[in-house]
Amino acid sequence: MPEAFGILTLATLGGALGVVLATDVVHSAYFLVLAFLGVAGYYFLLGGEFVGAVQILIYAGAVAVLFLFAVMLTRRRADPVWGRSPARWLGVGGAAALLAWLLLTHLERHPWPTKLPPPAPHNTALIGKALFRPFVVPFEVVSVLLLAALVGALLLARKEGGAS
Repeated sequence: MPEAFGILTLATLGGALGVVLATDVVHSAYFLVLAFLGVAGYYFLLGGEFVGAVQILIYAGAVAVLFLFAVMLTRRRADPVWGRSPARWLGVGGAAALLAWLLLTHLERHPWPTKLPPPAPHNTALIGKALFRPFVVPFEVVSVLLLAALVGALLLARKEGGAS
């Protein structure tokens, strides 16, 4: 189990660093998928199979495809000036130092629990019932809204390209 945690930590942190340090937006999206898969692995290790599966389906699948789709629509892949800028490295280092300081001060004030609470029974069934009974209309409205946004983006991209 500690080996799996170490591998997932390397994958998640490597993916997160790759997102920040990659000069190509497509490569950043691929690194983001790696980070999302690492987080999903944590969920599986903690016994949250449903949340891990949702993390893979929604974030590693849908969000990454959305990012790549946006990159293809904008046709802007890399910024060569940003890749060589010292301000980039200063910003990345400053953000990492700030995050490390926040995590360490939080862990000093709130230590990790030594015993986990027992998992709640039938989480998946309760989530399914809540999603498809009282929240079915908002769920469907959001899906239609996303479909309309996708069609609108395609129409805008098609008009800019000159092909009709």
